[in-house]
Amino acid sequence: MSTVATHPGTVTHAQNGSVTVKIESLSACASCHAKCGFHESQEKELVVDTPDWKSYSEGDTVTVTVSENRGLLAVLLAYVAPSILLLVGLILFLQVVSELMAVLFTLALTALYFGVLYCFRNKLQSKFTSRIEK
Repeated sequence: MSTVATHPGTVTHAQNGSVTVKIESLSACASCHAKCGFHESQEKELVVDTPDWKSYSEGDTVTVTVSENRGLLAVLLAYVAPSILLLVGLILFLQVVSELMAVLFTLALTALYFGVLYCFRNKLQSKFTSRIEK
């Protein structure tokens, strides 16, 4: 069983099978009692597909849960894999062509990787589902 991350949020919109939830991400300074002015907060909106969207209305306080292993997969796809691709591609291309061409080929390979991710975005999005509960 995977662990889940939960985030409290407020419903901003509910229609057509989905609920839009506003989540406020706070840094560690925001919870400090000193309130010295260095606190940061960032509001994010998350759209959660749910069949019982009609039971939610604007202003409802909800909890959004996301599986943590999905977060690790997202980090792997967005940061780790392209970094490895850049390093390996550059090392391999440097053996065959000049430095400038190796850099250009490596950047093109990385762009191709992100293009493939973009093409499969709908399939990938289904893996990164969130759940909502009151």
